[in-house]
Amino acid sequence: MVRRFGGLVGPLLLLRHGPRAARGLAQVPPPKTPPRRVAHFINLTNGLEALDALDAAQIDPRTVNFCRIQSSHCEAADFYGILQNLDHNLLFHLATGADCVVYDLGSRGTRWPAVHGDEASTSRDGPAEEEEDAASSATECRAAEVRVPRAIWWGVEWARYALATVWHCEHRAAPLLRGYHAAKIFDAQLGRLPKPLYKRLKYYRKFGPDAVRLRGAYWPAGTTLDGQDAVYAAMARSHADRVAAALGGALEPTPGTTTPSSRRATVDDETPLSDVLDLPPGFVEYRSSDYIGVGRHRIAAAAPKKRSQKLKPSASDGSAE
Repeated sequence: MVRRFGGLVGPLLLLRHGPRAARGLAQVPPPKTPPRRVAHFINLTNGLEALDALDAAQIDPRTVNFCRIQSSHCEAADFYGILQNLDHNLLFHLATGADCVVYDLGSRGTRWPAVHGDEASTSRDGPAEEEEDAASSATECRAAEVRVPRAIWWGVEWARYALATVWHCEHRAAPLLRGYHAAKIFDAQLGRLPKPLYKRLKYYRKFGPDAVRLRGAYWPAGTTLDGQDAVYAAMARSHADRVAAALGGALEPTPGTTTPSSRRATVDDETPLSDVLDLPPGFVEYRSSDYIGVGRHRIAAAAPKKRSQKLKPSASDGSAE
């Protein structure tokens, strides 16, 4: 009867056995939501240093993927170059609902406020609207030599916003670059998106994505191996050997490109990555909202003066800096 009548079971029990039986049925816990997939992406080349950390965290080497979001494209404000180089494997996983985490290590020291995790600012307004909150946050945050890769704070932020727009997904959080709103700049670039590139990205909309779950993770101390191609080649070969060994054994899960997350299934862009999966020890999730109101000018006194790198905004937009 349970299988045939489904939702009628409660009323039938109420009629035949009284309200006590119906109340007992209502206390049955609902079925658990299956965990979401998590796909790990190493951003070439410096991100290869994260392979040992992923291995130490017992992440199956067969679930590790590779992508290349170039910092040079970010420095040159090459919006379309970043999108053109997004790997099809990455796009497919995002379009089919996977949480994709891009790992990278910064090669240049830039002074960022040391706000991570619970210490992050939760203000949603820009520095002009919330001067008092921004000043308070800047006072509380300790300036530190944190090397956040441009591929993470610039490339991932732009890619997530662009894909959500092309795929008609809801923007669950405003795009931010160094704590400043970048929606106007991003929208202007999307309005001039070349047709071939638009068609390339639009293709994945057929898979029905409801959100773009693209995250970035970095090693705060950065890398000391930048440019040492022989070292990175050895890391890549070592990883290939681990994959070969895993394929030759009987490890679980079966060979694939994703690994299930044991954390809760419903998350959004504001949910800490720690609620989705355990990052390898030492890695910190980059969240652009941590830096609202504590942009570069807030810590200029503690940092040596450097040439500013602007986003080349349109004439009508002055929110980047």
